[in-house]
Amino acid sequence: MSRPLDRPAIQAALVAAVVLAAYASSLAVPFQFDDFANIVDTPLLSRPDWLLHPSRARPALSVDQYGMLVRRWVGVATLFANRAVHGLDVRGYHLVNIGIHLAASLALLALGRLALRAPRVAGPA
Repeated sequence: MSRPLDRPAIQAALVAAVVLAAYASSLAVPFQFDDFANIVDTPLLSRPDWLLHPSRARPALSVDQYGMLVRRWVGVATLFANRAVHGLDVRGYHLVNIGIHLAASLALLALGRLALRAPRVAGPA
């Protein structure tokens, strides 16, 4: 007989509830620390073509900002999309961050379920 917690939908709902409970109080928290340099005061997020052609951004950006654009372009793309949609409203940035954490948590749950269903390896692993 199956227990309720063995159902994937219930497990996913519990993970989602924990993630939302953990991050719900962060929605009203203002920008902190490097958010000002990387979000508020940077020209990095004003030109979407920089995502496709980082070399064009080199003269306009500091070494740290250019390095972030080249090495962390997915993160910069999410910041650009946030800035385009939400402007400088911090709640939008936090909602996207919560969504990313929720997606990662659900992916980890799915991976764990798959790993636990895998047949046992015979002999030393």
